[in-house]
Amino acid sequence: MIKKRERSFWLVGLFLSMTISASCVHLGQHFIFSLPETRSKDALHEWLAQTRPGGVMLLASHFTSKQELKDFVAFLRQETKKLQLPHLLITVDWEGGIVSRPTKVGGFASVPSPWALAQAGRSACFLGGMLIGSQLRDFDIDVTFAPSLDLFDPENHILATRCFAQDPDKTAEAGTAFCKGLMSQGVMPCIKHFPGLGVGKLDTHLDTVSLNLDAQGLNHHMQPFLKALEAGIPMVMCTHAQHDFFGKDPITLEPKPVAFLKEKNKNALVITDDFSMKGVHVKGTVEEASLQALCAGYDMIIFSGKPEEQVDMLNNLHVLAKKLSQKHKQVLELAQKHVDYCKKQHLYTSRRKQEIPVDEKALSSFLAKRCFQVPEHVKLLGSGKNICLISTNLPKIRPPEKWFIENDQSYLGMRLANKDKSVTEYILDPKDVKSVDDIVQICSTLDSNTMLVVQTFFYADNIWNTVQRQWLELLEPYQDRTIVISLGHPLEQTVLPNASVIHLGSFGDALLDNVANYLCDDQELTGADRLARSPARYLAGKKIGLLCHKCSVVHHDGNVEFLPDFIHDWAKHRNDDTELAALFCPEHGLLGTQPDSAHVESSHTSDWGCPIHSLHGNNRTPTQAMLENLDVIVIDFQEVGTRCYTYLSTMYLVLEAAAQAQVPVLVLDRPNPLAFWKDTGPFLDSTYSSFLGKVPTKFLHGSTIGGIAQKINKTIGAQLTVLDCCFERSLHHKSSGHKIKDNPDFFFHRDFIPPSPNLGTIDQVYTYPFTVFFEGTNYSEGRGTVSPFLQIGAPWVDKNKLTTALNHLKLPGVYFEPVSFMPQKMVGFADNPKHKDVVCNGFFMHIYDHAKAHPMSSAQAILQTMFTLYPKESQWLSFSKRYTTDLLAGTDTWRKNINAYTKSSRA
Repeated sequence: MIKKRERSFWLVGLFLSMTISASCVHLGQHFIFSLPETRSKDALHEWLAQTRPGGVMLLASHFTSKQELKDFVAFLRQETKKLQLPHLLITVDWEGGIVSRPTKVGGFASVPSPWALAQAGRSACFLGGMLIGSQLRDFDIDVTFAPSLDLFDPENHILATRCFAQDPDKTAEAGTAFCKGLMSQGVMPCIKHFPGLGVGKLDTHLDTVSLNLDAQGLNHHMQPFLKALEAGIPMVMCTHAQHDFFGKDPITLEPKPVAFLKEKNKNALVITDDFSMKGVHVKGTVEEASLQALCAGYDMIIFSGKPEEQVDMLNNLHVLAKKLSQKHKQVLELAQKHVDYCKKQHLYTSRRKQEIPVDEKALSSFLAKRCFQVPEHVKLLGSGKNICLISTNLPKIRPPEKWFIENDQSYLGMRLANKDKSVTEYILDPKDVKSVDDIVQICSTLDSNTMLVVQTFFYADNIWNTVQRQWLELLEPYQDRTIVISLGHPLEQTVLPNASVIHLGSFGDALLDNVANYLCDDQELTGADRLARSPARYLAGKKIGLLCHKCSVVHHDGNVEFLPDFIHDWAKHRNDDTELAALFCPEHGLLGTQPDSAHVESSHTSDWGCPIHSLHGNNRTPTQAMLENLDVIVIDFQEVGTRCYTYLSTMYLVLEAAAQAQVPVLVLDRPNPLAFWKDTGPFLDSTYSSFLGKVPTKFLHGSTIGGIAQKINKTIGAQLTVLDCCFERSLHHKSSGHKIKDNPDFFFHRDFIPPSPNLGTIDQVYTYPFTVFFEGTNYSEGRGTVSPFLQIGAPWVDKNKLTTALNHLKLPGVYFEPVSFMPQKMVGFADNPKHKDVVCNGFFMHIYDHAKAHPMSSAQAILQTMFTLYPKESQWLSFSKRYTTDLLAGTDTWRKNINAYTKSSRA
């Protein structure tokens, strides 16, 4: 019970807090104002003193140079302290892609569009957020208004590639990963635009927007937001659009959406979109709308009016606030306390975390390559072709992108010219209708030896640019030899359905470098591609045995074809005795549909008119009966650079059998996706030779299957020929030059085909040597989920404790994100995964710097940490009285060293 004297002080304090909460000082704390563009310190000091804002929003003009920005933010922090204001939220609008206030002009590293990141996968989304977060953290910027969790709609030109996907689950996964990447750097994300603007075809900057959705449709669009909030994302921005479920006014004026969101995450900071937009002004003044939003429970309001408009609005709001009921005054007071809580919870705490030294330029380059996914049908610019490049004068509609056009040449034009291409470039003003006549004139000069390359960007200045669409419509007769570089919205393929379209979706120089490299570099040929160019040289008149799997495809005449189909069809049309006589398949089967260790059955018949002999069923080695009457065995595998990948063991046994039967072997080489890590790790101890490792190499062998075949054949003695990978030009010159096996971009320039069911993406291939050893433990390696080898866990793990410990090790180039997952039976992927139908907690692994990462030492450190944290629960699994980990590593010293470390750590 409060004593009388104490009670009087308490009442005075309550009265003062209510009075102050209605004053201009504290009302300013509910606003995030766009900063004046002036650099006058006196003017900025006066503005801060008058507005006393809770947050400020940086504009593109503030990112002209890194040093100027650093000094500017330091000044804002200093002035805030002088005015004795709470922590000032310094914010920016940086999503990646077309919404990127920092640009190359200021020295910032670009990030691909959210759409491109999502196509590349969850890890790319995390790394995109990490790259933005790393750069913002360097300048002490607190918040970025990103990402957009609106669902992609091809008819919505405004959002376009700012969206991750059409599917709500994929959008939720990608958006949450992006947020976690930001938060790993101590930067607060703000998901937007709740409840989703995907179906809102109009722009809330200019129009009032109603979401015409039924209850089911509304729930469909809200799902990404709700899942992100449940995952702990700390901040959400609501749109000005209207939906009857929330009330008759714009959502940013209604109390129901705030209550709805706080129910999902009571700690979330709920803010409005910009109140300078016309979409919110359905009635009254900006002061009245702001007061209605604050009384509805919104924590903060964005307002990017002019400085004098911001000051006037606050003064008028102060007058209106005096008339508030006590109930609404308490709402404002609670909102201010919540803002303070969120600042402490999400900013002060995260900023105390260790900093991760990100090589921003290297990560930007990697993401540009990772997200540069070009359909197989996109035409390369042949060496004999001239290029007519038509470029949108981008700075005319996006001034911050002034680096894009320099000295009357676009960045892409310069890069193409540097590739020794004959380039004629036309830079057209998209705001000038006369440019349509220029297109007509350009087309009149085209000859049959000229390829058209067009760079477009449709949306800017809050309008949809129709001039550029007219350009494309005029190019319709030439679309079969046109490549469109889409920088904004993927509309071009509807205008020019037969043209080749590269959906770049961003303005980064790293992305445009990839375009130039892809279009101009020699075509990359695998051994199978080389075979397709002259099959008679190697196979004419022969009965052919083919050992291959689902990755065995050939590229020829602009087509992609399964190798058995190609050889069968080619042989069928010959007049000699050439015949595809037998197919052989390794683990996972010919089409890669069988899970690991599954017994693969042989078949006496097939679509190719020959038997399919399984080498992962009753036999691991071809029998003499299988090889009888064969004149050559062709081997074509894609493996992943690790000795324990069983395709190498299968090749070893086939070479032995072929040598004994005196059947020649032709190995078609393919690049090693992990060749950049060279050969490292334990060398195979013959005591631990098994089907999980028969080839005497280090664990990461650093070679290709062709190179491995040549090494082991020195002792086997088969009649071996290897068709190397190369660039097409090397076929026509004496010098073979740079080979594909040394080109790390190969797997970005072609569609990635999973070499086995549980290595479905290149990201999983990259983490495989770090996490494959968990197959030999009682921890789940992620089988039975969509992310095997990327996520590791078990029911007994505290995910936050584990990831904190792992990140504290500062293992080079890798970051561990806390994650929970439930392994389930997945036909063709995992019939009986560990901890099936039980929630596992652990980590999701992200490699943010491949050049600095060390797979072998990091893999050992990860296991040591987990066995040290959970000594009673952690177990090594055995197989045929031998530890599986010993068979994977090819030695028992790996496991014994981990045991010794964990024992000493517990001592």
